[in-house]
Amino acid sequence: MQIDDLRDFLSRYADGESYSGSQRPLRDGEAPPDTVRRFQNKTGQDTDEHVIPDSVFEYRLDVDDTAPPGTIPIDENIHRIERTWDALVSQFGLDAFSTYVPFHIDPDNYGIYISQRGIRYLGHLFYHWSKQPRARDQQDGDQRALDRGYLVAGPELDSLTSAFESKEAAFDLAYEIFRRYQWFHHQFELLAAYTADASDDVSYISYFDQHRVIDAPQTDLPRFVAHQYVARSQACRNKAPETLFGSLFSRTVEAFDSPNKPSHTSGHSIFEDGCLELSRGLRPSSGGPYGQPPVELSRHLPFSTDIERAIPDRIALYITRREGDSDDDRYASTRDTITNQPGVHALGGQIEYAISSTDEYDRKYEGADWNTKELLDNRIDKIKESFEAQDWQGVNNGRDSYRYIKLSRSSAIRLVVSVDEDAKTVELVDFGDRMKVPPKYGLHNSQN
Repeated sequence: MQIDDLRDFLSRYADGESYSGSQRPLRDGEAPPDTVRRFQNKTGQDTDEHVIPDSVFEYRLDVDDTAPPGTIPIDENIHRIERTWDALVSQFGLDAFSTYVPFHIDPDNYGIYISQRGIRYLGHLFYHWSKQPRARDQQDGDQRALDRGYLVAGPELDSLTSAFESKEAAFDLAYEIFRRYQWFHHQFELLAAYTADASDDVSYISYFDQHRVIDAPQTDLPRFVAHQYVARSQACRNKAPETLFGSLFSRTVEAFDSPNKPSHTSGHSIFEDGCLELSRGLRPSSGGPYGQPPVELSRHLPFSTDIERAIPDRIALYITRREGDSDDDRYASTRDTITNQPGVHALGGQIEYAISSTDEYDRKYEGADWNTKELLDNRIDKIKESFEAQDWQGVNNGRDSYRYIKLSRSSAIRLVVSVDEDAKTVELVDFGDRMKVPPKYGLHNSQN
Protein backbone atom coordinates (compact mmCIF):
# COMPACT_ATOMS: atom_id res chain seq x y z
CA MET A 1 0.00 0.00 0.00
CA GLN A 2 1.46 3.34 -1.08
CA ILE A 3 1.36 6.53 0.99
CA ASP A 4 -1.52 8.04 -1.02
CA ASP A 5 -3.56 4.83 -0.70
CA LEU A 6 -2.79 4.73 3.00
CA ARG A 7 -4.01 8.28 3.48
CA ASP A 8 -7.21 7.45 1.58
CA PHE A 9 -7.71 4.51 3.96
CA LEU A 10 -7.18 6.65 7.05
CA SER A 11 -9.66 9.18 5.71
CA ARG A 12 -12.29 6.49 5.18
CA TYR A 13 -11.53 4.99 8.60
CA ALA A 14 -12.06 8.38 10.25
CA ASP A 15 -15.38 8.67 8.42
CA GLY A 16 -16.45 5.26 9.73
CA GLU A 17 -16.16 3.27 6.49
CA SER A 18 -12.82 1.57 5.84
CA TYR A 19 -13.87 -0.50 2.87
CA SER A 20 -14.10 1.17 -0.53
CA GLY A 21 -16.96 0.48 -2.93
CA SER A 22 -15.09 -2.33 -4.69
CA GLN A 23 -14.39 -4.17 -1.44
CA ARG A 24 -17.28 -6.48 -0.64
CA PRO A 25 -17.44 -8.05 2.85
CA LEU A 26 -17.29 -11.83 2.88
CA ARG A 27 -20.61 -13.61 3.22
CA ASP A 28 -21.55 -16.59 5.37
CA GLY A 29 -20.21 -19.71 3.65
CA GLU A 30 -17.48 -18.07 1.60
CA ALA A 31 -13.91 -19.33 1.92
CA PRO A 32 -11.42 -17.48 4.15
CA PRO A 33 -8.74 -15.53 2.26
CA ASP A 34 -5.51 -17.32 1.41
CA THR A 35 -3.66 -15.15 3.93
CA VAL A 36 -5.69 -16.69 6.76
CA ARG A 37 -5.43 -20.24 5.44
CA ARG A 38 -1.65 -19.97 5.12
CA PHE A 39 -1.46 -18.62 8.66
CA GLN A 40 -3.53 -21.53 9.99
CA ASN A 41 -1.57 -24.08 8.00
CA LYS A 42 1.70 -22.98 9.58
CA THR A 43 0.32 -23.79 13.03
CA GLY A 44 0.02 -27.43 11.94
CA GLN A 45 -3.80 -27.40 12.00
CA ASP A 46 -6.21 -28.16 9.20
CA THR A 47 -7.22 -24.94 7.49
CA ASP A 48 -10.75 -23.58 7.80
CA GLU A 49 -13.09 -23.62 4.81
CA HIS A 50 -15.90 -21.24 5.74
CA VAL A 51 -16.33 -17.76 7.25
CA ILE A 52 -19.22 -16.58 9.41
CA PRO A 53 -19.64 -12.81 9.84
CA ASP A 54 -19.69 -11.71 13.46
CA SER A 55 -23.29 -10.47 13.12
CA VAL A 56 -24.69 -13.95 12.38
CA PHE A 57 -22.35 -16.14 14.43
CA GLU A 58 -23.98 -18.36 17.05
CA TYR A 59 -22.42 -20.68 19.62
CA ARG A 60 -25.11 -23.30 18.84
CA LEU A 61 -24.93 -24.68 22.37
CA ASP A 62 -28.51 -25.89 22.10
CA VAL A 63 -27.55 -28.31 19.30
CA ASP A 64 -27.50 -32.02 20.10
CA ASP A 65 -23.90 -32.79 21.06
CA THR A 66 -24.10 -36.58 20.78
CA ALA A 67 -20.70 -37.60 19.46
CA PRO A 68 -21.00 -39.05 15.95
CA PRO A 69 -18.34 -41.40 14.52
CA GLY A 70 -14.91 -39.84 14.37
CA THR A 71 -15.45 -37.50 17.33
CA ILE A 72 -15.14 -37.53 21.11
CA PRO A 73 -17.29 -35.63 23.66
CA ILE A 74 -15.33 -32.57 24.79
CA ASP A 75 -16.62 -32.49 28.36
CA GLU A 76 -15.60 -36.11 28.91
CA ASN A 77 -12.17 -35.50 27.37
CA ILE A 78 -11.48 -31.97 28.58
CA HIS A 79 -7.96 -32.99 29.65
CA ARG A 80 -7.17 -33.76 26.00
CA ILE A 81 -8.52 -30.40 24.85
CA GLU A 82 -6.38 -28.74 27.52
CA ARG A 83 -3.23 -30.45 26.27
CA THR A 84 -4.04 -29.51 22.67
CA TRP A 85 -4.60 -25.93 23.78
CA ASP A 86 -1.33 -25.74 25.71
CA ALA A 87 0.69 -27.31 22.90
CA LEU A 88 -0.50 -24.74 20.34
CA VAL A 89 -0.43 -21.72 22.65
CA SER A 90 3.12 -22.56 23.76
CA GLN A 91 4.27 -22.02 20.16
CA PHE A 92 1.94 -19.35 18.81
CA GLY A 93 0.16 -17.67 21.71
CA LEU A 94 -3.42 -16.70 20.88
CA ASP A 95 -2.40 -16.48 17.22
CA ALA A 96 -2.86 -20.27 17.23
CA PHE A 97 -6.61 -19.70 16.94
CA SER A 98 -7.00 -16.22 15.47
CA THR A 99 -5.56 -14.07 12.71
CA TYR A 100 -5.38 -10.37 11.94
CA VAL A 101 -5.11 -9.51 8.23
CA PRO A 102 -3.60 -5.97 8.01
CA PHE A 103 -4.89 -3.38 5.55
CA HIS A 104 -1.27 -2.74 4.54
CA ILE A 105 -0.96 -6.35 3.36
CA ASP A 106 -4.41 -7.23 1.97
CA PRO A 107 -6.86 -4.29 1.91
CA ASP A 108 -9.57 -6.41 0.25
CA ASN A 109 -9.65 -9.00 3.05
CA TYR A 110 -8.46 -6.82 5.94
CA GLY A 111 -10.06 -7.79 9.26
CA ILE A 112 -10.04 -10.08 12.28
CA TYR A 113 -10.53 -13.84 11.82
CA ILE A 114 -11.20 -16.07 14.85
CA SER A 115 -11.29 -19.85 14.63
CA GLN A 116 -14.53 -21.36 15.86
CA ARG A 117 -12.64 -24.25 17.41
CA GLY A 118 -10.54 -21.77 19.39
CA ILE A 119 -13.68 -20.24 20.90
CA ARG A 120 -15.04 -23.68 21.70
CA TYR A 121 -11.81 -25.04 23.16
CA LEU A 122 -11.34 -22.02 25.41
CA GLY A 123 -15.03 -21.77 26.31
CA HIS A 124 -15.14 -25.37 27.51
CA LEU A 125 -11.82 -24.97 29.31
CA PHE A 126 -13.00 -21.84 31.13
CA TYR A 127 -16.16 -23.63 32.22
CA HIS A 128 -14.10 -26.49 33.70
CA TRP A 129 -11.12 -24.48 34.96
CA SER A 130 -13.49 -22.42 37.09
CA LYS A 131 -14.71 -25.63 38.77
CA GLN A 132 -11.40 -26.24 40.49
CA PRO A 133 -11.80 -26.05 44.29
CA ARG A 134 -8.74 -23.81 44.68
CA ALA A 135 -10.35 -21.29 42.38
CA ARG A 136 -13.16 -20.84 44.89
CA ASP A 137 -11.51 -21.53 48.24
CA GLN A 138 -8.41 -19.33 48.04
CA GLN A 139 -10.09 -15.96 48.02
CA ASP A 140 -7.44 -13.29 47.73
CA GLY A 141 -8.87 -10.63 45.44
CA ASP A 142 -7.96 -11.30 41.83
CA GLN A 143 -5.05 -13.55 42.79
CA ARG A 144 -7.05 -16.68 43.40
CA ALA A 145 -4.94 -19.33 41.72
CA LEU A 146 -6.21 -22.16 39.58
CA ASP A 147 -4.64 -25.57 39.95
CA ARG A 148 -1.50 -25.50 37.79
CA GLY A 149 -1.80 -29.19 36.95
CA TYR A 150 -3.81 -30.70 34.19
CA LEU A 151 -7.53 -31.02 34.61
CA VAL A 152 -9.07 -34.11 36.13
CA ALA A 153 -11.63 -35.74 33.86
CA GLY A 154 -14.62 -37.79 34.92
CA PRO A 155 -17.27 -37.74 37.66
CA GLU A 156 -15.00 -36.00 40.20
CA LEU A 157 -14.97 -32.91 38.01
CA ASP A 158 -18.59 -33.26 36.92
CA SER A 159 -19.73 -33.04 40.54
CA LEU A 160 -18.18 -29.58 40.97
CA THR A 161 -20.04 -26.39 40.11
CA SER A 162 -18.60 -24.01 37.54
CA ALA A 163 -18.15 -20.39 38.58
CA PHE A 164 -19.78 -19.44 35.25
CA GLU A 165 -23.55 -19.28 35.29
CA SER A 166 -23.65 -21.15 31.97
CA LYS A 167 -21.41 -22.44 29.19
CA GLU A 168 -22.62 -19.55 27.08
CA ALA A 169 -21.10 -17.15 29.62
CA ALA A 170 -17.78 -19.02 29.43
CA PHE A 171 -17.92 -18.82 25.62
CA ASP A 172 -18.61 -15.08 25.85
CA LEU A 173 -15.36 -14.58 27.75
CA ALA A 174 -13.41 -16.74 25.29
CA TYR A 175 -14.81 -14.79 22.34
CA GLU A 176 -14.03 -11.44 23.95
CA ILE A 177 -10.44 -12.46 24.66
CA PHE A 178 -9.80 -13.34 21.02
CA ARG A 179 -11.43 -10.10 19.85
CA ARG A 180 -9.35 -7.94 22.18
CA TYR A 181 -6.14 -9.79 21.35
CA GLN A 182 -6.41 -9.15 17.61
CA TRP A 183 -7.83 -5.66 18.24
CA PHE A 184 -4.44 -4.73 19.71
CA HIS A 185 -2.69 -5.83 16.51
CA HIS A 186 -5.18 -3.70 14.57
CA GLN A 187 -4.51 -0.71 16.79
CA PHE A 188 -0.77 -1.17 16.39
CA GLU A 189 -1.19 -1.12 12.62
CA LEU A 190 -3.06 2.17 12.97
CA LEU A 191 -0.02 3.47 14.86
CA ALA A 192 2.09 2.44 11.85
CA ALA A 193 -0.33 4.18 9.48
CA TYR A 194 -0.31 7.43 11.47
CA THR A 195 3.48 7.25 11.58
CA ALA A 196 3.69 6.72 7.81
CA ASP A 197 1.33 9.65 7.24
CA ALA A 198 3.61 11.89 9.31
CA SER A 199 6.91 10.67 7.89
CA ASP A 200 6.11 9.72 4.26
CA ASP A 201 7.77 6.38 4.97
CA VAL A 202 5.79 3.12 4.98
CA SER A 203 7.52 0.97 7.57
CA TYR A 204 4.73 -1.47 8.51
CA ILE A 205 5.37 -4.07 5.82
CA SER A 206 8.98 -4.57 6.91
CA TYR A 207 7.77 -4.70 10.53
CA PHE A 208 5.14 -7.31 9.56
CA ASP A 209 7.70 -9.45 7.74
CA GLN A 210 9.95 -9.44 10.79
CA HIS A 211 7.51 -9.51 13.68
CA ARG A 212 4.20 -10.99 12.53
CA VAL A 213 5.22 -14.01 10.48
CA ILE A 214 3.59 -16.90 12.33
CA ASP A 215 6.67 -19.08 12.80
CA ALA A 216 9.37 -16.43 13.32
CA PRO A 217 10.82 -16.20 16.85
CA GLN A 218 10.61 -12.40 16.74
CA THR A 219 6.82 -12.70 16.84
CA ASP A 220 7.03 -13.50 20.55
CA LEU A 221 7.21 -9.83 21.53
CA PRO A 222 4.04 -8.66 19.69
CA ARG A 223 2.21 -11.66 21.10
CA PHE A 224 3.46 -11.01 24.60
CA VAL A 225 2.43 -7.35 24.44
CA ALA A 226 -1.00 -8.23 23.01
CA HIS A 227 -1.46 -10.76 25.83
CA GLN A 228 -0.67 -7.96 28.28
CA TYR A 229 -3.29 -5.79 26.60
CA VAL A 230 -5.92 -8.49 27.09
CA ALA A 231 -4.87 -8.90 30.71
CA ARG A 232 -5.65 -5.18 31.22
CA SER A 233 -8.99 -5.33 29.39
CA GLN A 234 -11.97 -4.24 31.46
CA ALA A 235 -14.30 -5.64 28.79
CA CYS A 236 -12.83 -9.11 29.36
CA ARG A 237 -12.87 -8.68 33.12
CA ASN A 238 -16.57 -7.80 32.98
CA LYS A 239 -17.38 -11.14 31.34
CA ALA A 240 -15.54 -13.29 33.91
CA PRO A 241 -16.91 -14.52 37.23
CA GLU A 242 -16.15 -12.04 40.00
CA THR A 243 -12.40 -11.80 40.80
CA LEU A 244 -11.51 -14.81 38.62
CA PHE A 245 -10.42 -13.12 35.38
CA GLY A 246 -6.77 -12.74 36.36
CA SER A 247 -6.40 -16.42 37.24
CA LEU A 248 -8.34 -17.62 34.20
CA PHE A 249 -6.37 -15.53 31.74
CA SER A 250 -3.05 -16.42 33.35
CA ARG A 251 -3.95 -20.09 32.86
CA THR A 252 -5.02 -19.37 29.27
CA VAL A 253 -1.54 -18.19 28.22
CA GLU A 254 0.47 -20.06 30.84
CA ALA A 255 2.11 -22.31 28.22
CA PHE A 256 3.38 -19.27 26.28
CA ASP A 257 6.78 -18.43 27.70
CA SER A 258 8.23 -15.53 25.73
CA PRO A 259 11.98 -15.01 26.02
CA ASN A 260 11.48 -11.66 24.25
CA LYS A 261 9.83 -9.69 27.01
CA PRO A 262 10.36 -5.92 26.88
CA SER A 263 13.96 -5.04 27.65
CA HIS A 264 13.23 -1.32 27.98
CA THR A 265 12.34 -0.21 31.49
CA SER A 266 11.12 3.26 32.19
CA GLY A 267 8.85 2.96 35.19
CA HIS A 268 5.84 2.22 32.99
CA SER A 269 3.83 -1.00 33.05
CA ILE A 270 5.07 -4.04 31.14
CA PHE A 271 2.40 -3.30 28.53
CA GLU A 272 3.53 0.30 28.04
CA ASP A 273 7.18 -0.73 27.90
CA GLY A 274 6.27 -3.37 25.35
CA CYS A 275 4.45 -0.84 23.16
CA LEU A 276 7.48 1.45 23.29
CA GLU A 277 9.81 -1.35 22.28
CA LEU A 278 7.57 -2.53 19.44
CA SER A 279 7.20 1.01 18.12
CA ARG A 280 10.94 1.24 17.59
CA GLY A 281 10.47 -1.14 14.68
CA LEU A 282 8.32 1.51 12.97
CA ARG A 283 10.94 4.26 12.88
CA PRO A 284 11.34 5.57 9.34
CA SER A 285 14.30 4.03 7.55
CA SER A 286 15.57 7.45 6.53
CA GLY A 287 15.95 8.65 10.14
CA GLY A 288 15.87 12.41 10.42
CA PRO A 289 13.37 14.51 12.36
CA TYR A 290 10.59 11.95 12.09
CA GLY A 291 12.33 9.29 14.15
CA GLN A 292 10.30 9.97 17.31
CA PRO A 293 6.57 9.95 16.28
CA PRO A 294 6.00 6.18 16.64
CA VAL A 295 7.49 6.18 20.13
CA GLU A 296 5.41 9.16 21.22
CA LEU A 297 2.21 7.87 19.63
CA SER A 298 2.72 4.41 21.14
CA ARG A 299 2.14 5.94 24.58
CA HIS A 300 -1.52 6.34 23.56
CA LEU A 301 -2.14 2.72 22.53
CA PRO A 302 -4.83 1.60 22.20
CA PHE A 303 -6.28 4.60 20.43
CA SER A 304 -9.78 3.22 20.98
CA THR A 305 -11.31 0.33 22.91
CA ASP A 306 -14.74 0.60 21.31
CA ILE A 307 -14.82 -2.57 19.21
CA GLU A 308 -18.60 -2.59 18.88
CA ARG A 309 -18.58 0.81 17.20
CA ALA A 310 -15.85 -0.24 14.75
CA ILE A 311 -17.39 -3.55 13.58
CA PRO A 312 -18.22 -4.13 10.75
CA ASP A 313 -17.68 -0.83 8.88
CA ARG A 314 -14.27 0.17 10.15
CA ILE A 315 -13.05 -3.42 10.51
CA ALA A 316 -14.73 -6.72 9.65
CA LEU A 317 -14.77 -9.59 12.13
CA TYR A 318 -15.26 -13.16 10.98
CA ILE A 319 -15.39 -16.56 12.63
CA THR A 320 -13.86 -19.35 10.57
CA ARG A 321 -14.70 -23.04 10.67
CA ARG A 322 -13.63 -26.15 8.84
CA GLU A 323 -16.84 -27.08 7.03
CA GLY A 324 -17.59 -25.53 3.66
CA ASP A 325 -21.35 -25.36 4.30
CA SER A 326 -23.20 -22.77 6.37
CA ASP A 327 -25.03 -23.42 9.63
CA ASP A 328 -28.33 -23.08 7.78
CA ASP A 329 -27.51 -25.54 4.99
CA ARG A 330 -30.47 -27.93 5.15
CA TYR A 331 -28.73 -30.39 2.81
CA ALA A 332 -25.58 -30.78 4.93
CA SER A 333 -25.29 -34.24 6.44
CA THR A 334 -24.33 -34.94 10.03
CA ARG A 335 -21.02 -36.32 8.81
CA ASP A 336 -20.29 -33.09 6.96
CA THR A 337 -20.88 -30.94 10.02
CA ILE A 338 -19.47 -33.00 12.88
CA THR A 339 -17.05 -30.30 13.98
CA ASN A 340 -19.88 -27.80 14.01
CA GLN A 341 -21.47 -29.68 16.90
CA PRO A 342 -20.40 -27.59 19.88
CA GLY A 343 -19.91 -30.42 22.34
CA VAL A 344 -17.70 -32.69 20.27
CA HIS A 345 -14.15 -32.65 18.97
CA ALA A 346 -13.25 -34.22 15.62
CA LEU A 347 -10.38 -36.65 15.91
CA GLY A 348 -9.18 -36.08 12.35
CA GLY A 349 -5.75 -37.52 11.56
CA GLN A 350 -5.00 -39.45 14.72
CA ILE A 351 -1.49 -39.88 16.04
CA GLU A 352 -0.33 -43.41 16.75
CA TYR A 353 0.94 -43.87 20.31
CA ALA A 354 3.86 -46.21 20.96
CA ILE A 355 2.85 -48.90 23.48
CA SER A 356 5.17 -50.54 25.99
CA SER A 357 4.72 -52.26 29.35
CA THR A 358 6.41 -52.38 32.73
CA ASP A 359 8.12 -55.54 34.02
CA GLU A 360 5.50 -55.78 36.78
CA TYR A 361 2.72 -55.67 34.20
CA ASP A 362 4.38 -58.39 32.12
CA ARG A 363 4.73 -60.69 35.16
CA LYS A 364 1.12 -60.16 36.15
CA TYR A 365 -0.04 -60.75 32.57
CA GLU A 366 1.82 -64.08 32.40
CA GLY A 367 0.01 -65.26 35.53
CA ALA A 368 -3.46 -64.18 34.41
CA ASP A 369 -6.17 -66.59 33.23
CA TRP A 370 -6.87 -66.93 29.51
CA ASN A 371 -10.11 -64.91 29.65
CA THR A 372 -8.39 -61.89 31.25
CA LYS A 373 -5.54 -62.15 28.73
CA GLU A 374 -8.03 -62.12 25.87
CA LEU A 375 -9.82 -59.06 27.28
CA LEU A 376 -6.50 -57.28 27.73
CA ASP A 377 -5.34 -58.14 24.21
CA ASN A 378 -8.60 -56.91 22.69
CA ARG A 379 -8.46 -53.64 24.60
CA ILE A 380 -4.82 -53.03 23.69
CA ASP A 381 -5.62 -53.65 20.01
CA LYS A 382 -8.31 -50.95 20.23
CA ILE A 383 -5.85 -48.55 21.89
CA LYS A 384 -3.44 -49.16 19.02
CA GLU A 385 -6.19 -48.45 16.48
CA SER A 386 -7.28 -45.19 18.12
CA PHE A 387 -5.88 -44.00 21.43
CA GLU A 388 -8.03 -40.85 21.44
CA ALA A 389 -11.33 -42.66 20.86
CA GLN A 390 -11.06 -44.77 24.02
CA ASP A 391 -13.27 -44.02 27.01
CA TRP A 392 -10.44 -43.14 29.39
CA GLN A 393 -11.34 -42.51 33.01
CA GLY A 394 -9.72 -41.03 36.10
CA VAL A 395 -7.02 -38.95 34.46
CA ASN A 396 -4.79 -37.56 37.20
CA ASN A 397 -2.65 -34.45 37.18
CA GLY A 398 0.74 -34.18 35.53
CA ARG A 399 2.31 -34.52 32.12
CA ASP A 400 3.17 -38.21 32.64
CA SER A 401 -0.30 -39.12 33.83
CA TYR A 402 -2.08 -42.28 34.85
CA ARG A 403 -5.50 -43.19 33.56
CA TYR A 404 -7.54 -46.34 33.31
CA ILE A 405 -10.15 -48.02 31.17
CA LYS A 406 -12.62 -50.90 31.39
CA LEU A 407 -11.53 -54.06 29.59
CA SER A 408 -15.08 -54.45 28.32
CA ARG A 409 -18.48 -52.91 28.97
CA SER A 410 -19.39 -55.52 31.62
CA SER A 411 -15.94 -56.29 33.02
CA ALA A 412 -14.99 -55.34 36.60
CA ILE A 413 -11.30 -55.34 35.61
CA ARG A 414 -9.54 -52.04 34.91
CA LEU A 415 -6.39 -51.50 32.88
CA VAL A 416 -4.12 -48.73 34.22
CA VAL A 417 -1.68 -47.01 31.85
CA SER A 418 0.78 -44.14 32.04
CA VAL A 419 0.60 -41.68 29.16
CA ASP A 420 3.19 -39.15 28.03
CA GLU A 421 1.30 -36.73 25.80
CA ASP A 422 4.47 -35.02 24.59
CA ALA A 423 6.27 -38.20 23.56
CA LYS A 424 3.00 -39.87 22.44
CA THR A 425 3.68 -43.04 24.42
CA VAL A 426 1.47 -45.39 26.43
CA GLU A 427 2.97 -47.66 29.08
CA LEU A 428 0.86 -50.56 30.38
CA VAL A 429 1.24 -50.40 34.17
CA ASP A 430 -1.26 -52.64 35.95
CA PHE A 431 -4.70 -54.28 35.80
CA GLY A 432 -7.13 -55.71 38.32
CA ASP A 433 -10.24 -55.09 40.39
CA ARG A 434 -11.91 -51.74 39.72
CA MET A 435 -12.08 -50.82 43.41
CA LYS A 436 -8.46 -51.75 44.23
CA VAL A 437 -6.15 -51.11 41.32
CA PRO A 438 -7.00 -47.53 40.16
CA PRO A 439 -6.72 -46.03 43.69
CA LYS A 440 -3.14 -47.38 43.92
CA TYR A 441 -2.25 -44.80 41.28
CA GLY A 442 -4.05 -41.84 42.75
CA LEU A 443 -7.21 -42.30 40.71
CA HIS A 444 -10.44 -41.27 42.39
CA ASN A 445 -12.51 -44.06 43.98
CA SER A 446 -15.84 -42.69 42.72
CA GLN A 447 -14.69 -42.90 39.12
CA ASN A 448 -14.03 -46.62 39.14
